[in-house]
Amino acid sequence: SLYQSADYVGTYTDWGAEVLKEQCNNTINLVGSIPHCPDPVFQPVKDKKEHKTKMGLDPNTIIVGLMARNQKRKAFPQLISAFRKFLDKSPEHISKKSYLYLHTGFPDIGWNLPKLIKEHGIGHRCLFTYLCKSCGACFPSFWSDTRAVCKNCKLPEAFLIQTRGGVDLASLCAIYNIFDVYVQYVHLEGFGLPIVEAAA
Repeated sequence: SLYQSADYVGTYTDWGAEVLKEQCNNTINLVGSIPHCPDPVFQPVKDKKEHKTKMGLDPNTIIVGLMARNQKRKAFPQLISAFRKFLDKSPEHISKKSYLYLHTGFPDIGWNLPKLIKEHGIGHRCLFTYLCKSCGACFPSFWSDTRAVCKNCKLPEAFLIQTRGGVDLASLCAIYNIFDVYVQYVHLEGFGLPIVEAAA
């Protein structure tokens, strides 16, 4: 009934449009599929090693990244466990330069991330995004509770990003560009926009 009251209904995929057409028996104004499209700001950097250095990281690191809200349908426990197994089973020359980057918030409606990271012993291999309320700097950092000292202005005004208080698109693009591998480890999600942004 909600779809029937909408002026127009679009889906991310042709498959979704076909399902709606069949399920709603042509009682909705279905305009077809409208695929995800990232903002044009999402572009690859020319020199990834230089970019990592600019972001305060060793240019030879291997970064596995995830962009997701910290909520129960996001599989943070499984991802953190899988990353621990990856570190344990990889050759030393790979594992010693590999990091998991979680662009997410805490606390939120999902998982106890500090506890999961501690349980799996990856505190020294897990990065988060902090945003300074004083100077606006956005930077990767190891877990430093929900508040940290800003790497730019040196004031204790940097906070772990939250759903309300995220980074701008240019900063988000800069974070995607330090990832060597993007992973979208979730339950109950079709085709999330971060997959398209990471591909861009």
